Amino acid sequence: MKFLLPLFLLITSSASYSLEILEHAYEAEKIRAEYYDTSDSGIIRPINCNACTKDIYNIHSETRFYENGKEITPEYFIRVHQSKSFITLFVDVKSELLTRVRF
Repeated sequence: MKFLLPLFLLITSSASYSLEILEHAYEAEKIRAEYYDTSDSGIIRPINCNACTKDIYNIHSETRFYENGKEITPEYFIRVHQSKSFITLFVDVKSELLTRVRF
């Protein structure tokens, strides 16, 4: 009987530590980006990204952009993205939508 309690705790505790991945992070050497103010959307084409699952990722109104940890506007991102290298794209696992861009 004294062995059943530790066995029960071992079985139930291992299931409670499972984690769910929410985003994939892909690092691209360079990107090409286009943004359309009128529709609040655009596209990003990663260059030299071996892990990327798509050739084109869509920018939508919920996509956030960060430079050195601070959030920036999509318009500023479009102006400066050409001079940046090794940009990280965060993509939602379930919907495959681009959620964040960091450089």
